Amino acid sequence: MDPVQVLGSLIAIIVTAFLAWRMFPARTPLDDQIVRRNLARYAPEAHVASVFLSKNAKAAVASLTSPASSVGLAVRLGDRVVCRILQPNDIKNVRPSGDALLLVFDDFTQPNIKLEFDTATLAEVSLLFDELTSNNEELTHAA
Repeated sequence: MDPVQVLGSLIAIIVTAFLAWRMFPARTPLDDQIVRRNLARYAPEAHVASVFLSKNAKAAVASLTSPASSVGLAVRLGDRVVCRILQPNDIKNVRPSGDALLLVFDDFTQPNIKLEFDTATLAEVSLLFDELTSNNEELTHAA
């Protein structure tokens, strides 16, 4: 492996990433309407009751009236919004962490998500997840 080629490739990747970042920024933070629209497109059967935006407006939790026993999650990744409808068996654990909640999922393809909220919103979202995960039991697997 030639160090000059490796260094040249690394510089080209960094310059390309910088140009893409400058030319195509994701400037629009999430808001109530964006979350509702994306959740409706992702799951037409979902009916959003209320939306709780994180401090940085890059994530949101939605209280759903249907499907039963579920919560909507929308996360801005670049210029896209990734949505999930969370059922009780999707969540392994919800841990408070200061002014944030750490969502630990049973799905190995979904990394843990840390959601920061203001104090009033944090209390509401904590209650929402407490209701959702109230029947979950910690599972242990035999090695």
